[in-house]
Amino acid sequence: MDALAHQIDAWVGLVHHQLRLDRARRIANALERIDHRARLMAPFDDIHAARRQTDGFNRLMRPQQGRTTMGKLGSIAERIAQKKAAHDAKAEEWGARLDAMDAREPEAFRVGDAVIAERDQDLASMERDLRQLSNLPLADPSPKRSGEG
Repeated sequence: MDALAHQIDAWVGLVHHQLRLDRARRIANALERIDHRARLMAPFDDIHAARRQTDGFNRLMRPQQGRTTMGKLGSIAERIAQKKAAHDAKAEEWGARLDAMDAREPEAFRVGDAVIAERDQDLASMERDLRQLSNLPLADPSPKRSGEG
């Protein structure tokens, strides 16, 4: 199973690498065209050329919808990326919950310590009352006979 997982990881890495190379080539070619156009237009309209260059770059950076270069492996890589994103979101949620717990921890310990201190005071008071009551002369519940003692 580890060999299969390793092989799948290698394929996914290869797919991602190929996709990055293809995208980098497309971006480099498009940037050259945009730069060439901007150099041609620069003496005439600098602001318009800069805006065009930015728009062209933004168009390139938008994700390409529906275009896969590797077919089935590309769709698997996309599913893996979606699953990883879902796991990252869940990890972020757990991290936020842990941060909230850490923030509430000092208050919870303070309240717990106050409850324990109150119980200690109650026990001390009860013990004091019992000691006071045990010092009182109480009548012996068994009747003494006149011939005894």
